[in-house]
Amino acid sequence: MRSLLSLVLFFASTALLPAQLVIDSQVGRYLELTPQQTVTVTRLRAANVQFRLQKAERMAVVNREIQAELRKSPLDPMAIGLRYVELATIDKEIAEADAKLKTDLRALLTEAQKLKLVPLEEALRLQDLANQAVCEGFIEPPVTRSTASAGRAGCFSAFVRPNAQ
Repeated sequence: MRSLLSLVLFFASTALLPAQLVIDSQVGRYLELTPQQTVTVTRLRAANVQFRLQKAERMAVVNREIQAELRKSPLDPMAIGLRYVELATIDKEIAEADAKLKTDLRALLTEAQKLKLVPLEEALRLQDLANQAVCEGFIEPPVTRSTASAGRAGCFSAFVRPNAQ
């Protein structure tokens, strides 16, 4: 079973790594990253992905251990609890690693590049509101490859319409 998990993680990591590691050319162009910055960003992200893969593998092992403990009779609350605590600790470690990555990436940027992030952050703050306005029909989404055929397919109306008869 462990070899199967390792194989799945290997294929998942090789499939995801190029897309996750290479800075999107639009973002790189927008921020006007230097070649050295791009190399450093790629290195930092690769280390983060590797860390996350190691933690994902450990979480899978701990989850299997929890399931094994839950099949035992009588249940051992201490053994089960310790494993849940380990999962919570791993989640916290991942969140800390992600926060460190963000801090390290921002430290690479010049002041001018950091200023370019401000409108992107504002756009993220407005994203839910904009999506709701699209779903309610007030505005149309911009036409991109991903939205060209979707329209409002992902919207769920908050209003229930009675059957017209």
